[in-house]
Amino acid sequence: YFVANGVLASGARPGQCVVVQNADSQKTCNLYVAHDNNGAWEPPKLIGILSAADAPDWSSELRDHTAGTSPDGRYLAFMSERSLTGYDVRDAASGKPDEEVYLYDAASSQVTCASCNPSGARPRGMEIGDRSRFISDREWGPTTWLAANIPGWSGFTLLQSAYQPRYLSDSGRLFFNSSDALAPQDVNATEDVYEYEPAGIGDCATSSISFHTQPDGCVNMITSGTSPAESAFLDASESGGDVFFLTAAKLSSEDLDAGTDVYDARECTPAAPCSTGLVAPPPCSTGDSCKAAPTPQPTAFGAPASATFAGAGNVLTQAPQTSSRPAQRSLTRAQKLARALKTCRREKRSRKRIACERMARKRYGKTAAVKADGSKRRHGSSSDETAR
Repeated sequence: YFVANGVLASGARPGQCVVVQNADSQKTCNLYVAHDNNGAWEPPKLIGILSAADAPDWSSELRDHTAGTSPDGRYLAFMSERSLTGYDVRDAASGKPDEEVYLYDAASSQVTCASCNPSGARPRGMEIGDRSRFISDREWGPTTWLAANIPGWSGFTLLQSAYQPRYLSDSGRLFFNSSDALAPQDVNATEDVYEYEPAGIGDCATSSISFHTQPDGCVNMITSGTSPAESAFLDASESGGDVFFLTAAKLSSEDLDAGTDVYDARECTPAAPCSTGLVAPPPCSTGDSCKAAPTPQPTAFGAPASATFAGAGNVLTQAPQTSSRPAQRSLTRAQKLARALKTCRREKRSRKRIACERMARKRYGKTAAVKADGSKRRHGSSSDETAR
């Protein structure tokens, strides 16, 4: 599969878009397929005429390169803003052409618009410059209008890439992102992950609810279609039985946060049955079992001090030491008065001595006091007695 300006097959026309550096929708070029028949190359066949605005689809830088084939080469998935199947690709809001996802089958030489709205209504895409860019649209310029897209190669540096997500299988099963609502349950008006299956592949039959004559297959939504944030395809298994995508929607009872998570939409088979989810724990019956598990300390704070302590261990509690000296008995008020008066008598100046004794009797003198000579007297004695 290749793109060329030259006229190499019937229906092609001289092109100018292979070397164009800007998204000029007026310039076109030709998409061809060439088949090797037992060592002899057959003449190229024209798949379609593309626009210069589709240039990221076949970019020489792999991180921008979106087009890809099935492993056996039968199918080619690519993007274009040109109407290759007769569907009107003009955006319903802006009137500008929207990029859509196409699927080419080399066995039937048929081009199918996998992402075109099955109802026939004009697409409702999004201009990349008007939203925060998600991983699914990094290849396209800010003025590009996308109704649907397939991812480029996964890059590990600005100019180098190592892996192309498996969005297309040998059976023709194709996964893509679409901002247009292609299913009734898609009500969030933002990007969701979809699956296209040709008739006869998987559970797609002409009698299926999701089957449409245009695009001659079944279109099913993988994500919920209700998340306010856009979802995006990441990768798939070789058969397409597992689809990995990013979404902020809570699609499982195990999802307890409000952030963006990686989910696996799995095709259940008898050989590989799907998990039934978490088993509810039995009701708690004791006080300890009803307690919530302790919240571990965040690793940012390091190990707790008790886990890194290297000392002698817990300090033993010692009983308080008792004194061997006998406890002293407290003095009576009379004894306290006698001791205070004795101290006052040591004062040589009489005025200070009298004031000292007056203060002592005021503090301790409401009961009988004991004199220094052992005799008793009452408070309020004459001044000459006090002088003695």
